[in-house]
Amino acid sequence: MAHPATVRPAGDRDREAILGLWLELIAYHRRLDPQYPVVPGLRKALGDEIDRGLQGGPCRMFVGDLDGDQVGFVFAEIAGAQVRDDSEPGSSWIHEIYVAPEQRDGGLGSALVEAAQKFIDECGGGRVAVRVESGNKEGLRFWQRHSYVERARILEKL
Repeated sequence: MAHPATVRPAGDRDREAILGLWLELIAYHRRLDPQYPVVPGLRKALGDEIDRGLQGGPCRMFVGDLDGDQVGFVFAEIAGAQVRDDSEPGSSWIHEIYVAPEQRDGGLGSALVEAAQKFIDECGGGRVAVRVESGNKEGLRFWQRHSYVERARILEKL
């Protein structure tokens, strides 16, 4: 029986693997929605985001590691400080999460969310938001299983 992937903070050595996983995530979204935006300079933009996640501060990246291979990642950010007064925490985001298809349904996604949530909690990050693309029914079910509820919808004119 195969052992599960372990979750750990991402490091510089994970940069290329995270980039590859993130590109797989974008390809997945494009299969779900042909109108999914194409970003000019995508590799550089993703590289910059990965760098933010690796530098610490208000951002963190965690990877799912299976015998030295990165098979998933999550990117979390403490997005805001106190919004009204010191007694009300700000907000945070789990910007991205991805688990390679062959590693799904084994608990890795939940473990990645748990690591991101622990980081957010330790930083006093408060409310946590995620964005789920409209056509991503699997993603929506995943977040609902983790007690996330829909609060808003974004409409676009294409």
